[in-house]
Amino acid sequence: MNLIPQSPDRRAQRRELRRLRAAMTAGSRLQADQRIARTLALKPWLGNGRSAALYVSASPEVDTAMLRQLCARRGCTVYLPRISDYRNHRIVLCRDRGLALRPNRFGIGEPPAGPAIDPRLLTLIVLPVLGFDARGTRLGSGAGYYDRLLSGLPRAARRPRLIGLAYDCQRAADIPALDHDVPLDGVITESGLHWFVRDRNT
Repeated sequence: MNLIPQSPDRRAQRRELRRLRAAMTAGSRLQADQRIARTLALKPWLGNGRSAALYVSASPEVDTAMLRQLCARRGCTVYLPRISDYRNHRIVLCRDRGLALRPNRFGIGEPPAGPAIDPRLLTLIVLPVLGFDARGTRLGSGAGYYDRLLSGLPRAARRPRLIGLAYDCQRAADIPALDHDVPLDGVITESGLHWFVRDRNT
C-alpha cells in the first residue's frame, strides 16, 4: 500500500487524497464497497437491538446503501445525519424510519426532521473518511460537521465505537492532529478492519 507522505498542510493532503480516490474506476469502487459492507456485516454491531448512525454517501465516498438495507433486515435501529445549522456547520442524528430521503442544499439525502439522539447512546457511529493514519486520526471534508457532533465524546463515561469507512488509497503516513480531533477506533477498507485507539475483538 502506498501511503500519502507526511504533510503539515491538511488542504494539500485533502487535494491529493481526493485525486487518488477519484482515480479509482467505478468497478473497483463497487468491489471495494461490497468488501467493506461484508466486513462490517460480520461484526455484531448491526444486530437486532443495536443502534447505529450511518452517513448517507455521496459519490465517490464509500457507499452505505447496502448497510442501511442490512440494518433494516436485522432490526438494527439506524440514525442518519441531518444538517440543523448550515451557518455553524452542525448536524443532528435523526431516526431512519425507512422513508424517502430528501436532498439538502448539498444534494445529500436526509431523513425527515424529528427528535435527535444523543450520540453517546449509540452502539456505533460510522463516519465518512477522506484520509486516515495509523493513529486513527481522521481527515474529513473540512467543514467540521462531525467534529462538532462528537466533541463531547472524549469526556463521556460511555461512548459508541467510531468506525470510519475508506479505501486503502486514503491511508496517509501522518495527518497532523488538531486539538478538537476525536480519533477513530478503527477504519474498514477493502482489505479489512484496521484497529487504532481501542483495540477490540468484538
